[in-house]
Amino acid sequence: MLVTLSAPAGERWLQWHGVWPSILANLGTALIAAAVLFILEPKFKKTISTDVLEPWADEVEEAVEAVDKRSRERTESLSAKIEELSTISSVVAGRTREEQEAALARLESGISRESLAAVLTRANEVKAITADGVTVPASREPNGITLTFRYFTTSADVRFGTLEPKLEVEINGPHMLRASVQWHEDQPIQEFVASMVQQIQTRGGSAEPEAFDPTLAFQTLVRFLRLAIANRRSAQADWQFQPPLLTVVNDDWLITKDGIVSKAHGLVRGCNIPAAGRAPHEIMRLIQWKPVRPDFAKEHEWEEVVQSARLTARISGGFSDQGDRQAFV
Repeated sequence: MLVTLSAPAGERWLQWHGVWPSILANLGTALIAAAVLFILEPKFKKTISTDVLEPWADEVEEAVEAVDKRSRERTESLSAKIEELSTISSVVAGRTREEQEAALARLESGISRESLAAVLTRANEVKAITADGVTVPASREPNGITLTFRYFTTSADVRFGTLEPKLEVEINGPHMLRASVQWHEDQPIQEFVASMVQQIQTRGGSAEPEAFDPTLAFQTLVRFLRLAIANRRSAQADWQFQPPLLTVVNDDWLITKDGIVSKAHGLVRGCNIPAAGRAPHEIMRLIQWKPVRPDFAKEHEWEEVVQSARLTARISGGFSDQGDRQAFV
């Protein structure tokens, strides 16, 4: 029986007829090469191991041992650090108190920008004061000039990467006197006080000794920073109050975050100081705020305390044009 192919099928067969011998030849070559490699592979491995790897074996082994040794040393060091954490914590706590005492001692022995910055940093660290600083009297006259000391950075500093802290003193006084002076690094205290006097006089204030007493301000600042830090540490202090401290009115009255504090009677209840704001109605509310005078307070001294509380609210109420202050620690 004869098999006949149609014209298209015959053409395809003729096209592949010459290809098959080539495919079979290549397949045979591949099988022979695989067989050769299979037979000679052990010899190749032995040759490579003998001629290439063995000369480096000692060095590789030494390198591995060195890595193992470093790993053990690091692990042992880490274990020691973990075991010492409790001891380190207690040492750091003690060192912090020692550093605070040393900073205060340096400030008492001689006022300088460096010594004051160190104390304000310690006070910021333990939250004895706030980023808005601490206000002290700079005059023996009631409702006279006050100085607000603060050591801070601002949100703008953080955004632009300029984290140099500022030591700023804000001056407030009668007849709407208000100014601020920065104490620059390496600036002697004499120059700094002279710049404050200039600012007071430029704004129409009096810098006569009875109106402006910077010595009183610095002495009061040191004394009450020491008290605030001691109270924050729950240490024994001759005046017990709850920091942060905002304003020293005089030797008998303070303004803290909790409110008005009397040395003899403690926190005066019912004297919540209104928050200051920029809106006119908020400013007016603060001006008109007149808390009830406690029976133990004399009228003239209570008026001084209320005036100081209003000033404190304004200082900490967002009136700064330097951005959000952040206490420097």
